[in-house]
Amino acid sequence: MDRFPGASDDVWRGSTAAADGGFFTRALGTFHPRLGTPVRTNLLSGAVATVFMLAAMRFANGDAADVFAVVLTVAVTTLLLSYLVVIPALVLLRIRRPDVPRPYHVPFGTRGFLLCGALVYAWILIGSWSALFPGVLEQLFGIDYVFHDVRGVSRASFEAFSLGTVVVLLIVGVMGVAVARREGTARAATGEARTWGVSRRPRVA
Repeated sequence: MDRFPGASDDVWRGSTAAADGGFFTRALGTFHPRLGTPVRTNLLSGAVATVFMLAAMRFANGDAADVFAVVLTVAVTTLLLSYLVVIPALVLLRIRRPDVPRPYHVPFGTRGFLLCGALVYAWILIGSWSALFPGVLEQLFGIDYVFHDVRGVSRASFEAFSLGTVVVLLIVGVMGVAVARREGTARAATGEARTWGVSRRPRVA
């Protein structure tokens, strides 16, 4: 499975949740009987990471270190972009279901939680913009930023790869939702119960 510094736990939880929830197809929600890991999801994750690495080697004109830096940046960026949806979802859950027991507490109740959410979301917006369009904010504040010296590749190559990756992932996500809904409709029509997910995850001693 592809793992990157600082993002490995989130990537692991994300792929596990995807397999556990039966996204795309229930076939991806298969867990290893002894290790308890989502095998097919992990293999797919590794295959996708390999494809993007090969694409970076093709489109990012630079040495091995520059290519790795571009791929690492894009990997962290896509993880960061996911929180643009995660944070609002947390806020909605807190507002719509305030009585659900939670293992964590934020000072000053819901208002404190909303304030923290707003601050975090602001930083995520800034970080996402800086990751997708590096150097723009620096120029806005009069900070010298020579793109090729910092990134090791041209701006055109970097933007083509990073924005292309985001577009591809959005398309894949839409396809996944469509497939999941189609399978859900088929199960509802046949009266099949939802049997995958946590109930299918084997216990690991």
